[in-house]
Amino acid sequence: MVERSFRAMNTEWWIRADAAVSLDEAETLVRDVEARLTRFRPDSALSRLNRERRSADPMLATVVARALELRAASRGAFDIGVGQALVDAGYDRSFEAVRDCTSDGGVRALEASRGATVAVRVADGEVVLEGLGLVDLGGIGKGWAVDEVAAWLEARGVESYVVDGGGDIRVRAENTPWRIGVGDAQAIELRTGAVCTSSTRKRRWKAKTGEFHHIVDPRTGTAAACGLSDAVVVAAEASTADALATAVLVSPGDALAATEVRGGAAMVRDGAGTWRMTTGMTRYLR
Repeated sequence: MVERSFRAMNTEWWIRADAAVSLDEAETLVRDVEARLTRFRPDSALSRLNRERRSADPMLATVVARALELRAASRGAFDIGVGQALVDAGYDRSFEAVRDCTSDGGVRALEASRGATVAVRVADGEVVLEGLGLVDLGGIGKGWAVDEVAAWLEARGVESYVVDGGGDIRVRAENTPWRIGVGDAQAIELRTGAVCTSSTRKRRWKAKTGEFHHIVDPRTGTAAACGLSDAVVVAAEASTADALATAVLVSPGDALAATEVRGGAAMVRDGAGTWRMTTGMTRYLR
């Protein structure tokens, strides 16, 4: 059994594999995903796409194509075209630098960009942006990295592992299922698959437009306000669970339906602290 801990993507990572493999390459893989998909590095593939409006980076094209699929499945509740709204509200740098300051909120820019949606398309391995707006992959990039590490481990014959990217988790258990805490002294047991959580209670900051959090409603360009505070989604892949956990906090009906169609399960907590769940979630809870 080998383990590795490190910090990447603004969170703590922990990988455990019940096999004799070196995890150096797994960490490098995570850092490569971050270097390409972050919007906080001017030389990343995503930053170049947002500036130049097109990119042929193969990883970026694959992730964006997956994001567009999940956007359609959630009827637009998950949308990577919310980058401009985040920037206008002050989330224009790594969150450690945002949370301790009061942003001007980009009030005039926010009013000007509200309702203007960037059109994103992928064709022949190239991503093209049309119209106003920026792409943000914060709702899928970490889950994608978790899946990439899982694929790397499985390609090396690892039959039991856990990949935890700051709460975006994917597991495979050869024998005993993995037990994973999901808050409020609750836990799920998972033999194979992924679980991701999302919350409007974290990554909050003050802007002149009001208090903001990082879950943006694509329909309004403002912080999602559906009355839910937390979402937990179980799915086959971490990228799917990551995106749908975000979507649930924007439009619960559409996102929960998309989760169940994909064979997943979810539970959500409202502002009063009451949890509700899809029918399939009960088989995971312990």
